[in-house]
Amino acid sequence: MDTTAIQQFTAKHLKNRIWTTQLIEDDMLISFLYKIARNQAMSLPSGEKLPMYIKHLFIQAAGLEAQYAALYNNSSMDEVEALERSILLNETQSNTFLQLLTERYTLFRQVQVKKD
Repeated sequence: MDTTAIQQFTAKHLKNRIWTTQLIEDDMLISFLYKIARNQAMSLPSGEKLPMYIKHLFIQAAGLEAQYAALYNNSSMDEVEALERSILLNETQSNTFLQLLTERYTLFRQVQVKKD
């Protein structure tokens, strides 16, 4: 896997906050990123539907699920989108967001392995 472009991007935009050891070849990662970019739930073996949409995970990490749901159900989409654009995560919320992504990725991998 050629990681030169990733390393150059990281140096330019992320102050080198990624290390070569973090770059791994993972065939499921692209599928996972595609899944979270779409407003779809993942079906678990138990039949439970688990939200995967990255925007919803971001709102969940910010602790704004109730406010978002109220706006979504009772206001205009402009107001909903304004809330989405206004969210800035603090360090604790960022860690929660990372944890949510990690948990979803772990479950995604497990579900995909069981399908194969």
